[in-house]
Amino acid sequence: MKCFVSSVICLLIGVGIGMLAAPAEPESGPVFVTEGDVYDGQVNLLNRFVEGCLARDPKACAALYTADAIYMVQDQPQLEGYDAVLQDYETLFATESTAEVEMAEPVQEVLSMGDYAVIRGTGYNIESNDGESKKMTYKWVILSKRQPDGSWQMVWDIYNYDDKYDT
Repeated sequence: MKCFVSSVICLLIGVGIGMLAAPAEPESGPVFVTEGDVYDGQVNLLNRFVEGCLARDPKACAALYTADAIYMVQDQPQLEGYDAVLQDYETLFATESTAEVEMAEPVQEVLSMGDYAVIRGTGYNIESNDGESKKMTYKWVILSKRQPDGSWQMVWDIYNYDDKYDT
């Protein structure tokens, strides 16, 4: 009986110490989200990007990237840093265009990881000029980071256009 009481006392002391030493809230790992602040932040980030592209505004697009961003575009060398990203958008939008452009980049998945999120989706742009339309589709993956003001910026931006298949 004495051994049993000693064992129970040791168990209770161990549980008590464990409760005091354990963090108040357990750390959570990555989780897919479909609503809430993190999800809404990613949708807002992509909407602002589309707005910048449709306005052909290189500064508006580049402002959505971190200073050390990695930008990976199909058939181009990897770009590193805000200045390289800005220069790429300046080059992209440098020529005048009379085409009407429609563009969308709906978010398909958001993996929340605290102050980081991985977002994945597809997109398209349709350029219409002189009665002819050209549609291009693509897929993308972005790693974004929450900023001190609560907004989100892209750390990694990777996308490529879909191949055209004869059907």
